[in-house]
Amino acid sequence: MSKIDRHTRLVQALDVLSEELDDELVMMRLEGNVFVKLDAIGTTIWTRLQAPTAVVDVCAALVEEFEVSMATCQQDVFRFLDQLYTQRLVRIAT
Repeated sequence: MSKIDRHTRLVQALDVLSEELDDELVMMRLEGNVFVKLDAIGTTIWTRLQAPTAVVDVCAALVEEFEVSMATCQQDVFRFLDQLYTQRLVRIAT
């Protein structure tokens, strides 16, 4: 079960390198050899997590920027952030 809920504040992990290439963002976690490519929406989420940000705030921004309902956005964002958290690409901000 994930520790992430709508009020959880997440931030990028410190040991992740990222670089934009065309319309994608390529990320690599130095410890553990994790390599991930993100599309435009994933990149938008990743950029928002440069500073500690609540999941609900990420979703609110995406609803404004893209044509998506809050319910669909939250479902998709929770799944995405849970994957990043499991891969230790993001961490819960303290």
